Amino acid sequence: MITISGDFVIANSEQRESFSCEIPTEEWDTILNFHQNVELLRSTKFVQNKRGGQIAIKYEAGKKLESKEFKIEIDEVWSMLLKLRPFVLNKEKYYFHRIKNLLKRRLTQPAFRKGIDRINDLFVLNIMQKQVRLKTTGREILSIDTVMDWLNSFEYHQDESKREIVHKDLGIFGVFQNGTSVILFALIDMIHGIFALSDLVETLMLIQNGGCSEISCPANFLERI
Repeated sequence: MITISGDFVIANSEQRESFSCEIPTEEWDTILNFHQNVELLRSTKFVQNKRGGQIAIKYEAGKKLESKEFKIEIDEVWSMLLKLRPFVLNKEKYYFHRIKNLLKRRLTQPAFRKGIDRINDLFVLNIMQKQVRLKTTGREILSIDTVMDWLNSFEYHQDESKREIVHKDLGIFGVFQNGTSVILFALIDMIHGIFALSDLVETLMLIQNGGCSEISCPANFLERI
């Protein structure tokens, strides 16, 4: 059993709250391996070069909506998607929600749980959808369901039935490179969610190894649920 103890602190405040949690050794090993695999994703050229999707939309009253996607480095995207796979497919050992639920089960303090919930909102694109909505004739494009169907129809499983649905969802945004540019907008937020969960793990590692004993957090994180 691994025991991790420390304090939550609020910047520019004397307010703090102690925490202590226990994680079974086997689960801790899984968490550490998740972190190591995330580092492989961080090391891809796509991430290191801060790549992303780029589109331009032109609209004039009474005229058809026009979209222009800019060419992206497909080889870099494919390499990134290969390293992303363990975190987005639900049968994989390091599936994001599996690791998130494991951490939430063991880190019972409200501050931990609120932080994990915020990370989850990033991964499932709740935060993105509050800022950007994009829809043609089908489902919301920048949604977790559309993105996962795109991954499974064009990259991971080549599911033809889902491909037809995704083509309808993407509309004019799916004409060039199968809509890769627009899907990358959503994937960037999902990747940031994975990185944020891994950063939490790294903080726990530092505390467990004696590298630090405090975690800074917003004031509302110390309010009881």
